[in-house]
Formats: sequence, C-alpha cells, structure tokens
Amino acid sequence: MSQRGPYVTVCILLTLLLRTTVAYAQDRSGTHWYFGQRAGMTFVSGNVDVLADGQLRTNEGCAAVSDPVTGELLFYTDGVTVWNRLHDPMPNGRDLNGDVSTSQSALIVPVPGSSTQYYIFNAAPITSSDLRERCFCLYYSVVDMSLDAGFGEVTTKNVQLWQDITEHVTAAADCRDDGWWVIVRSGVTRDFYSFRVERGRIDPVPVKSDASNPTLVVRDVGTMTVSPDGRKLVITSGGGSSQLYSVNPATGQVTDGLSMFPISEQRGSHYGAAFDRDGRYVFVSVAREENNSPTRIYRFDATKQTALDIQATRRLIGEIPGISEWAALQLGPDGKIYVAQPRTPYVGVIATEPGFPDSTVYTDSSLRLTGVCQNGLPNLLHTWTGASSARVAACETPFAQLLTDSGCANSCFEFRDVSFGRIDSWDWTFEGASPSRAFVQHPKNICYPTPGTFQVRLIVRNQYGSDTAVGTVVISPRPTVTLQASSDTICDGDSVVLIANGASSYVWRSATAISDSSSTSITVRPRGMAMYTVIGTNANGCADTASITVAVRQFRTPNDVVICRGSSTVLRASGGQTYQWTPATGLDDPTSASPTASPDTSTAYVLTITSGNCSVRDTVVVVVVDTFNVTVSGDSSICRGSSTELRVDAGSTFQWSPARGLSATNISNPIASPDTTTTYTVIVSSVGCIDTATFTIIVTDPPPISAGNDETVCTGGSVTLRVNHTVGASARVVWSPSTGLSRTDTSVVVAQPSQTTTYIVTVSDITGCTSADTVTVSIVDSLFLTTDSLVALCAGDARQVFITTNASTLQWNPTSGISDPTSPSPIVNPDTTTTYIITATQGSCGLSDTITVVVSTLEVNIEGPETMCRGESVDLLVRGGGVRHRWTPSDGLSDPNIANPIASPERTTTYSVTSWDRFGCEARSTYTLNVEPSIVVRLIAPTLTAPAGKEDLHIPLVVDVAPSQLPLFIPELLVELTCDVGIFRPLGANGATLAQSTRGDDRVMRLTMRNLNIISPRQTLAEVYGVVLLGRMQFSTLRWINFLADNPDCMVPVSDSGILYVSGCAVRSRPFRLFSTTTVTVTTQPNDKALEVVVRGSQPGTTDIRAVGVDGRVYGEHRIYRPLSSPLPQSGADGVFVDEEENVVHLDMTSASAGMYFVVVTTSTSTEAIPVSWMR
Repeated sequence: MSQRGPYVTVCILLTLLLRTTVAYAQDRSGTHWYFGQRAGMTFVSGNVDVLADGQLRTNEGCAAVSDPVTGELLFYTDGVTVWNRLHDPMPNGRDLNGDVSTSQSALIVPVPGSSTQYYIFNAAPITSSDLRERCFCLYYSVVDMSLDAGFGEVTTKNVQLWQDITEHVTAAADCRDDGWWVIVRSGVTRDFYSFRVERGRIDPVPVKSDASNPTLVVRDVGTMTVSPDGRKLVITSGGGSSQLYSVNPATGQVTDGLSMFPISEQRGSHYGAAFDRDGRYVFVSVAREENNSPTRIYRFDATKQTALDIQATRRLIGEIPGISEWAALQLGPDGKIYVAQPRTPYVGVIATEPGFPDSTVYTDSSLRLTGVCQNGLPNLLHTWTGASSARVAACETPFAQLLTDSGCANSCFEFRDVSFGRIDSWDWTFEGASPSRAFVQHPKNICYPTPGTFQVRLIVRNQYGSDTAVGTVVISPRPTVTLQASSDTICDGDSVVLIANGASSYVWRSATAISDSSSTSITVRPRGMAMYTVIGTNANGCADTASITVAVRQFRTPNDVVICRGSSTVLRASGGQTYQWTPATGLDDPTSASPTASPDTSTAYVLTITSGNCSVRDTVVVVVVDTFNVTVSGDSSICRGSSTELRVDAGSTFQWSPARGLSATNISNPIASPDTTTTYTVIVSSVGCIDTATFTIIVTDPPPISAGNDETVCTGGSVTLRVNHTVGASARVVWSPSTGLSRTDTSVVVAQPSQTTTYIVTVSDITGCTSADTVTVSIVDSLFLTTDSLVALCAGDARQVFITTNASTLQWNPTSGISDPTSPSPIVNPDTTTTYIITATQGSCGLSDTITVVVSTLEVNIEGPETMCRGESVDLLVRGGGVRHRWTPSDGLSDPNIANPIASPERTTTYSVTSWDRFGCEARSTYTLNVEPSIVVRLIAPTLTAPAGKEDLHIPLVVDVAPSQLPLFIPELLVELTCDVGIFRPLGANGATLAQSTRGDDRVMRLTMRNLNIISPRQTLAEVYGVVLLGRMQFSTLRWINFLADNPDCMVPVSDSGILYVSGCAVRSRPFRLFSTTTVTVTTQPNDKALEVVVRGSQPGTTDIRAVGVDGRVYGEHRIYRPLSSPLPQSGADGVFVDEEENVVHLDMTSASAGMYFVVVTTSTSTEAIPVSWMR
C-alpha cells in the first residue's frame, strides 16, 4: 500500500451539472455490471470502464439493471440483498431467497406495462453451503423505483412460484405482447418450465417442455441464457454437458434439444455460456476437463441443425491460465463477450477480429478491475445485450419450421408451414419431387415418382431477415405384385389356383365371392369368364395391384326341335374345335357345327363337342310331326345384370320379340339379358308348321347392401361392423377374411384386427342374387392434429384457419366466433382474444389441441408533458401495444420511428402518431407539445482559500438571477458535491440539509434546500462547513439533482465552478496531520488455530480484515475503525505530526484445512491480498 504524504494545496472544483437526456435506440438496461468482490464495469461512455463503488460480494450469481434510455444505474443484487444507485440497501431489500453461491441467483425482469417496476427472480440454491431446510424453489420479488424518492423499494418479497428446479434461470421476450417467458429447468425431470410474465400478473401455470433426449442430462449448477434474437437457448451443467435448444417466443416452448459435446467427451465441469450478438456462435467454458487443466473456452456454430453438425464445429479458442474453476461468460452491450477470471482482479474478452467476422479472438486479463472477480457475471436479459431492435428481432424475424410427410413412390403430398414470426414469403425446395419448387405457404400435390430419402427446405423471409428449416421425406418403394394362374382357360365346372407374389399381405377383389380374400393363393371355380384383382401391400404400407382374367370354355348345343314331316332344320352348336353327330341319318354333315337335319321320323342325335382337353356330350331330338306345339324353357327369374338361355323345343325358323335384351332374334336358343321384367314371344315354323309361344322373365334387383363407412380404431381397440340390407331373415351373409371377426355369418360383427384390414361382405337373397361391399378398419398408433398455435386478427377482421388431422370428426369449443365448429377450415372472427379447444376423434381414438385467436387491442396512448421549455428535451412514449410507430412531423424528434423518441422542438408542435402492432394492425392519435420560453438561473460556487487543517471552512453556494426575473420562489433544490475522501470532511451545512456517503475514493455530499425566496440578483442560498484535511489541488463536481419551481415560466439552471485553494502545512500555527501508511504482518499460530494479523498505521476510517480460502469462503473476519478526530500524537522534529497506531487481530481458523489462504485487508482507499500457507 502506498503512503499518503503532505501536499501544499487542495483544489475543489464545484461544478453544477444539469441532467440532459440523449436519445439511444438501444436498450441501455445492461449498462452497469456489479459482480464478484466489489467488482464493477460500466458501458455508459460507449466503452468499457471499471467501477469501484459497488457493495456486492458474491461468488457466483448476481444481476443489475440500468435506466433503459439514459443508462443510469437503478439497482443491483446478489439474490439476497438489493442495493440502490446510492449503493445502500433498499428498504425491505434484504433477505431475499437467493444465494451468493447459486450460479444464477437472480434475474431482473421489467414488469410489462410499467416503467418503474421490476421483478427479481431467484433460482434454487442447490449448491449452497447453508442449505438448512431451504426449498429448491423459484421465488420472485418486486422492486418499485418510484418509491423512496426515486431510489426504489422492495414492495413484494419471496413469493414462491415453483419448486424442484436447478440453479438455472433466464428469460425470453414473449412475442404475443410486451411480456416475457421466464424459463427454468426441472431438478428431477428433463422438463423446462416457461412462466409467462404479462401485464398485471405472472401466470402460475407454466408451459412445460420435455427435453426428450434422455442423454441430455442437466445437473444442479451451470448457466442458461437466450440468444439475442430470442430464438435459441443454451444450458450448461456442472456434471459435464452442454445443450442447445430452440425457443418459440410465441408459446414459450423449448424444443429440439441437441448435445453440443459427444457423449464420449462429456467430461469436466461445464459452466459459462453466451451467444455472440448475431446469435451465430455460442460459447461454453469447461473447467477441469482433464485433471487440473486450465478452464477452456469453446466455440460452436449455433446455426447447425443436428448434434453431429454442431459438434463438428467445436473450436477451442482459449484457456484461462492458472485457473481451473468455473468461469461465467456474458455478452456485453458493446458486442464483446466477457469471461470471468476467478480470484483475480481481471476479466477476459472474446471479440471478433476487425475485418474478419467469422474469426474469434480470446484475450486473457483484458480488463483490470478495482475489485476481485469470482465465478459469476451478471445475469442479463437477451434484449439488453443485443442490437437496438432485439425484441423486434425476437418477435418479427422469421423462424422457419415445417411439417413433412412420408409415403410411397408415385404419391403426392401436402406440406404445411408452421413457422412463426411475421412471414412475407415462402420458398420451398423439394428434392426428388415434381414440382421441385413452390412459393405458397402450404404447397399441395408435391409428387415423388421414385423411392428414397429426400430433403425438403423452406426459407421464410420478411423485412427483418430470413430463416431456413430443413426436413426429410422418406419415400418407400411400392411392391411389384405379380399374379399367376394354374391355367388361364378352364373347362366348365373346373377350378383354377391363383397365386400372388411380390408383397407381404394381400386383398383379393372379384365380382364373385372369394372364400379367403387375404390369402396368398386362392382357388376359384368361375362359371364364366371372370377377372380377379389382388392388392398387395409391403412392410412399408405401400401397395400395388395386379389382375388376371380366367376364361371358361363353354359349349352351346341346340335345343330339341319339332319339324313338320318333309322339312329340314339346322342344328346349331358352338364353342368346340370338333363336332361329331350320331347317327348320321338325315344329316348333311355329321361333323359340322351346324348340320342340316331332314329325318323322315323323329330321331335322337347324340352330339359330342371337343375343344382341347374339354368335351361335352348332349342329345338333340328332332321330332317329326304333321303339326307341332312349341314350348319355351329357361330361368323365369333372374337378377338384374344376369342372363338366361331361352330354348325352343321344336321348329326350324324362329322370330323372337321384343329384341331388347336378346343375343339374337332368329335362333332357337337366344341368351336373354333383360333389365326389366319382360315377356318374350317366339314364332316358330317348320316346313309349313307354325306355332307361337311366350315366356316371361321376371328381373329382380340384387339386394341393396351397405357395409358402412370405413372405421379407424386405436391399436388393440375394436369396432362394431354392420351390413344393412333389405333381404330379411332369409339373407345369406358372408364376411371375409375372418381375421379379427367375432363371427362371419351375421349382419353385425365385432372387428378387432391387429393391423389395417379390408373386409368383404356378401349378401344373397332367396333367388340367389348376391351383392357385395367392403369396409376397411384402419389401425392407428395415434391421432395427429396440427394447427397454428396462434392466429392474429385486427379488430373486426375474419380469417380462415386450417387443421391437419387424420381424424374423421372435429369439434371446436367454444363455438362463438367460428363459422362451422365441426370444420377443419372454418372462418374465425371472435370479438375478443379466444382460446379454442379442438377435439379430434377417429373411432375410439381422441386428441385435443388448442389454438388461440388473438384479437388486436391496439391503441395509441401518448404519454408526455403538456408543456416544455425551449432548449430542453422531453421523453415521449407511445403505449397501447404497438411494435412499430411513425411520428409526423419529425421536427425536433430524435427518431420518428420508435415508441419513445426524445422531443426538443423549437415551437409548439402537434404530433400525429401511427402505430402498428405485431399483427400489422394500425391505430392513430395526436399529441400537442407546448413550448415555453426559458429563464436562466445560475448557481455559483465561489473561489476560496483556506489553510491546511482548518476545521471550520465555510463554502457558500450562491445563486445569480436576472433582475427581470425577480422575485423567484424555488420550492426545492438538490445539489451534489463530491471530493476525495482524504481532502475535505464536511461537518454540517447552514440553510440546507446535509447527507453524505462514499463512492469509491470519493466523498459525496448532498445538499437539500427547500422554500427558497430569491429577492436579489445575487444571493447566498446555503453553505457547507467542515475540516480541510490535505493540501493538494483537487476538483470535484456540483450537480443539480432536482429543481422545482411553482413559477409557470421555464427555468434553466446553469452553473459556474469555484476553486478552493488550501495553503501550506502550518498556516496560522495550525498543525498538519500526516496519516501513516497501513502495513500488515501475518503470523500463523497452528497451536491456537488462528492467524495473528498486526495492523499498523493511522489512516482514518474502516479497515476490514478477512481470511479467505481459494474457493472464496470466509473463515474469519474483523473490523478496525479509526476516527478522524483522535488526539494528535507528539510532534516530530520537523514539526510534522506523525500518527502511528498498532492493532493486533486474531482470525479463527478452526474449520480450515491445510492449504493456501489469503488475508484480505480492505481500507477506504485500497485492497491488498496477502497469501498464507496454513498447516494444521
């Protein structure tokens, strides 16, 4: 420690500084940082500077917040105590339920809709050394900055919100309004919980997100932070893992967890995590990765889509020399990432090389602090460290997501976009499909001709940027089904075996009944030519169809015929290759298919017809009569669509009528196929013999049947199938296949198949007419229901929404504001924001989901003063839910396109404000700002000279006002005077109330004057009196904190500075006191289990002595106080008084084990750490 020597003069510069407002587009809430052991940093100047005025002492967690516009400090906390900007504990600001050894002990979140209130969230103190019976819970408290004269007060404290969480807590912007999602991690499951912080309340029921991947283990300690755009989340675990997730800012869901380190390399203790400003890269610090290796810092590309791709981008960018402890990372407002260097007065910096945006450079010990850095850095909201439009980026920048499908080759699909953010355009690319590109939100009829695994890419864009999502479509091959027959032509009455190949399951279809329609092979006995079709399905569920036609050789022989004696008739046969008639008597050709018969007497001819291996024998009788009677035979009742052969028993020529439905009208045996009941008449002649006969065919319809709609059941479920028909009790019912059926011969059966099955049911009536129908029972593992989670409407508008589901029925509830509560694509137009519950059912399966239709409540409410002084600036603010704004005219505004511009017009101006909310809805309002002329009031600190050691120095504060402005009444005036603590010590004030405190090396004196009546152009308002301590030139600042006047005219306070000169060491025989340097000697006393610390010197004020372990734990502490007014010692030979004093302190080391420790001595001007090796 350096010794303070005597100085000749002291200069105190008193300057009145007015508070001016500067427009900053960026949220400046993260301007001041306080952390570690009284360490601090500030970005208020645009660069980083160190702070020495903080009171915080923490090993890990802490948080701080500044004014979002000016960057002025508001308060900071270690999770236990809340300090205001004067560095004093706030009223009710002690004993919060955080813990200084919790990695993220506190998170400060603005109360939505309020400019003065903040929440403080405390995470679980899992690794605290003082657990006792403490709950591993999430708590919150409320700070109101409008109380305690604007210095803030804790109004609500330690409200429990949840339990069983880890030490992680962060927040993301809620894109539904100006709220937040406060996100924590479960300590007993893999779940994340997102609590919605909205205007007026915190929703106590969180959004639950399952991390899904069981390898993503998160243990007690670590940090969690959200990317500047609010779309990504990184979480680290002291157990050796780090994970990257996606965050949905509209729903609070945390999804798509990816391990950043391979399982084989998950070692060491992962702790710090931070994104860069662009959100492209994410950084993680790992301690003790290999034995006692230095803490390492890795970089990953956060834009990659898979764990393997992310792991492949890992790059070691640096190590922290000599440190193997947890090291926090935090993105700063300047775009650099700061790295904690525990137990040192330094922080490191991660920055990008100029001109090389993809490069990253880590600089160790980049910034020297006035305090000691520990493991933690402040826990800040992502909008405080990102670009000026961080919340806009989080809520408006597109975030691409898509739903893909899979199926069979030569199939077409519909793809759905489920992106969020405001989307202006869509660009789809479909690998291996036709078409290969689409530019609509939900493209349809995208067809894949060949099997394979194909990539689907969606790029969504708007004015804020673009995002890309990639999905995979698996197209399975269809089977090639072939069909073989034992013979494709058979004899009448024979059977044929049909065999299917190429698939794993089959369904046979035919116009005639099939006994087992799901077998690989079937045996059929067609009565005529018939076509058989088989549908084959492979293991992927893809199908192919094959068909075969079986021909039946059919022979046709003539009917018996009657002819008159002496005449002839043609006997017509068909269907064969050879014909043989016996006897040959009366025939012109016994081998002809149609010989002419002219027997003299009645003759029975035997006809043998042969074709291939088929043959038939029939007898045809030609009756010879002098006259004859004709009769017609055939089926008198047929089914519609069937046929019957009509046969006439005599004659040689024939004429049938009507011709409708007959195969021929001039033969003896036409085929009749009438479609209605018909009576046919035939005129038969044979060599002069003529007769007429009639025959009526009654046509009946096949029985109408219906097997009902196809059904869907969940795996293991059953469904009742019913065939409806009109046949009655005589009906013959057959169901096939029998698999999974309770029975196969009744109209009502219960089906419980193990896989999707198509059942064929046939119903025959008493006439033999048969009808068939099919019903498919589909088996589903689960239903799916996909919809937009959020639909936005402007007031009075309507919009169509679309539901994608495999269910057969839908029901919306409530039904108000919806065109059809059962439709998958209704028109919605509720009057207010409504959350609909959509219930989908399919058979015995059911599923529900919700969709929130947000109706814009956009208003334009302009807040600002009615009157301002010319030359000043005032803050204007638009409230009402808008995210974009336009002020006109722009005259005198810092930015006409933000909600809170700073106005400094030269004349009275009426502004028109147009606001748009995040849904694009629009509203307008106007506001008039009256500009008044200004009156100058000058505050003067005079120049004075005083001798060193003077104990009653009076410093007057003088006001100078133009005579035309008198008299002037000022209800309240506050000024602040600062000087070095070793220069001047105030004892009191005349005409003002004096309050004083220290801020680093400065002494701060606050003077409050009330009810001032100024009646002369120059008038003394008050004076400060006290003791002059040293003799060197020094200047300090006089600042107007507040200025109030009931005069309607504007008053502009300005100032003139004064200088206080302090003369030499013994002016007017006044002694000069020299304070000696504080020196420390440490001696170990193992037998007494203590450290003996000897402190010598006379520097006034408080001296703190602590024994501290390398882990930051305090084992013993003591405080020495030396008053300034202690008696003077004896004078030295040179007339200078040297004040010396010795104090002996013993620090208890009973609980300390052998190892390295530090004795930390803190005075009002410096801190020194003395290393000590302790042996028991």
